[in-house]
Amino acid sequence: NKLKNIRISKVVIVSILFILAIMNLIGALAPPTLADSMNHHFAAPKYYSSINGFPFIPISPWPLPGLIHVLFTKSLILSEPVSCQLIIFIFSVLTTYVVYFIGNKYWGSKVGLMASLIYYTLPLTTELSTGAMPEHASNFLSLLSILAILNSFKANKYYSIILLLLSGLLAGSAGATKVWALLGGPSSIIVILYLGYRNSNELKDIFISLTAFSLAYGIILVPWFIRNYISGGDPLWPLGNSFFNTQYFNEISALKYSNWNRGPDGTFLNYLLTPWNLTNNISKYSSGAGAINHFLINPMFLAFIPSAFIFWDKYNSIQKQLFSAICLFSIGIFTIWFLGGYTQPRYLQLIYPG
Repeated sequence: NKLKNIRISKVVIVSILFILAIMNLIGALAPPTLADSMNHHFAAPKYYSSINGFPFIPISPWPLPGLIHVLFTKSLILSEPVSCQLIIFIFSVLTTYVVYFIGNKYWGSKVGLMASLIYYTLPLTTELSTGAMPEHASNFLSLLSILAILNSFKANKYYSIILLLLSGLLAGSAGATKVWALLGGPSSIIVILYLGYRNSNELKDIFISLTAFSLAYGIILVPWFIRNYISGGDPLWPLGNSFFNTQYFNEISALKYSNWNRGPDGTFLNYLLTPWNLTNNISKYSSGAGAINHFLINPMFLAFIPSAFIFWDKYNSIQKQLFSAICLFSIGIFTIWFLGGYTQPRYLQLIYPG
């Protein structure tokens, strides 16, 4: 009976995921309406497709690294705008599968299915699955990057370097897909340091691991930064206006950007209360727009955070390392996001698959 109940629960979870996927597919087939996709993620590729190139265009935030825009541009040349939304829908399904794969590999199929269900039922996951938004693509690449780092510490020295190079390429591609996914770079370095320490690696080996990851990470991003610096005087045009001689960006615009803020004050108490606020007080992060429902976090997140520590003693050493690595990765991203001052919940999307 117990085995039968487990099978039934798995069928129920898969059925829910399938129904949600069908609904998101229908949404992705609808005409584009999301503001950011219309103003940026569709507008820029449409212009690039008309001129057959990717020059520096001083329209914020067009010059930011846009790897997904290259794919969108090719899609718009060959097809209709809906094809871009279908690409993102596919990335949302792939990301959910990777969440299942990691959970299944280390904890079993039921945990994998439950983890994928929690992620895929997030309102923000649905919101971003039906429009030409880059978050799901960056999530997919970041998850694969973390998985490559985890596997690198179980491989021999030669394959370990290859996996770390692959991880850096994937993380760099994620950052080149969505600028806020650049937070995955320093967070991945924290994970590499932690795993190197836990596996008693020599300092020389840890340094080689960090170098391999960092070089591969930079290879993807450097061409975008060089183009922006040569053309506009700012590698992250216009976000680096406080440090660089940013061209085509007047003082009024710079003052406006510098005064942008969102969310509650950056106190330590608010730092600790953020998971609760994102679940129950989402209006704090909406800049006066009220309770924006698609920013809400699934309450199951709050339930599983303490449960993961309650059952800590039942984890084996590999599970403990994985859980700790994902926690450090998420905390690193969350901390930088919180201290940045502009706490837009969508920019935290990178940690939700974890």
